[in-house]
Amino acid sequence: MPPHNPNVQVLRAVELFQGLAPLIVSEIARRASPVVYGAGERLVCTGAWVQQAILIRSGQAVIARGAGAVSGDVLPPGTLIHELGMFVEVESGTTVIARTQVSALAIRRDTMLSLIEEEPALADYFNHKFAARLACIAAELRRIDERLEPYSSSGSQYLS
Repeated sequence: MPPHNPNVQVLRAVELFQGLAPLIVSEIARRASPVVYGAGERLVCTGAWVQQAILIRSGQAVIARGAGAVSGDVLPPGTLIHELGMFVEVESGTTVIARTQVSALAIRRDTMLSLIEEEPALADYFNHKFAARLACIAAELRRIDERLEPYSSSGSQYLS
């Protein structure tokens, strides 16, 4: 039996990885890179092109808005930052700063794409996960639209 890897437990707690075979989760944990950020250090910056996801193992990070003002949104252990960065190139829309020392796992895009090449069924797995999320977002937007409908005028000036 392989030695216990605490990174496997952290990964298994993330919704995106729940449902994956234990062997796959162990392989992701093995290939992920441990990273430590000091208090005040930036984990990601607005406008930077993301090459990886960052999973906070311990410590706390906060979201910064505008000119570096901290919004108060605390990202605790177990938070997966820029999960799409594991699969596609995306531009960060936010800056995240370590509030305390943060121990994290960096899960690089090239690592995940390599794993998907080895296990093509993973592409379907992640596709289903993201499609389900998009369906939830679409349903929530429809509910918001329905609630706002009484306040809208016909022919919005913003939608043309």
